[in-house]
Amino acid sequence: AGEPMSKEEQIGLIGELNAITSLLQYFTIDQLIEGWDETSRRQIDIVFEETLIECKTVGLDGIHVESSSINQFVSENYPIILAITEVLTDNESLILPDIVLNLLGEIGTQTTDHHSIALRNKVTSRYPLLLNHREYYHSRWQIGTFSCKIVNDDSIPAVFPSSVPGVFKVSSYLNKLKSPCG
Repeated sequence: AGEPMSKEEQIGLIGELNAITSLLQYFTIDQLIEGWDETSRRQIDIVFEETLIECKTVGLDGIHVESSSINQFVSENYPIILAITEVLTDNESLILPDIVLNLLGEIGTQTTDHHSIALRNKVTSRYPLLLNHREYYHSRWQIGTFSCKIVNDDSIPAVFPSSVPGVFKVSSYLNKLKSPCG
């Protein structure tokens, strides 16, 4: 669509940064920033100490989140926190660079400017055109609700892969798990 990032990449970044902002009441900003894999190379988005946080986005009234692989929630360490951000398409809302700047500003007000700059550096190292070339972005987004769910070793996302024959691939499951953060 002529944008430097696909729509999936845009809403994924919104979800990850919104999760970091929203989880500040439960974890330190240093843990969240240092644990965040902005490159998306790891199976889980935020990992520090014994904590695993996977960030997902859904649309309006979304009841499904998609996993990047059938084994995404198969781990030796449980629980995994599933941080879910609702991201909506809205022609009256903001483009991605403005949303990112707002989230970085919010982090700066909740912590320090140093943390906001550290997070900004991680974002711009992964997406160098994001903040300096806002004219290339035209998709508009609105952040909706945020919720957390717990994936335990006996939860459907963790157990289900063992029941699927190797020839099938399944990439989504119902978002009906216990919630640790309201």
